[in-house]
Amino acid sequence: MYLFELLNEKWSEKYKKSINCKKPKGFSQRAHCLGRLKRKKKRINENLRTWFKEKWVDISRKEGNKHPPCGASANKKIREKNNKKAYPKCLPKEKAKRLTKKQKQKLVNRKRNMVRKKQKGKKPVWTKNNLK
Repeated sequence: MYLFELLNEKWSEKYKKSINCKKPKGFSQRAHCLGRLKRKKKRINENLRTWFKEKWVDISRKEGNKHPPCGASANKKIREKNNKKAYPKCLPKEKAKRLTKKQKQKLVNRKRNMVRKKQKGKKPVWTKNNLK
């Protein structure tokens, strides 16, 4: 056997899965576990980053031909105008574009029904966005 064949050996998938990252044995296992942890953190941060960059809109109402941006300051004007509470249903703009009028209405009705049921506390009401 040549030297490069010896150096080119890799760990099998079975061996990688068998490593206990809570108690790694030796330097190489510790390095493997740190690399696995880095990849996991990177994936989570990238998803959060995209979530924060998305434009969120209130699909429960329209201003002109567009949905207004979501947030308390946007709904404050409506509350003052109508003298009642506004319960926005917020979605990312891209997802809101894909929904039909009926689908949007179904999500808004689900949110409003949940708010009516749980109106005692001041915590926000979270509803699912799936249409099943």
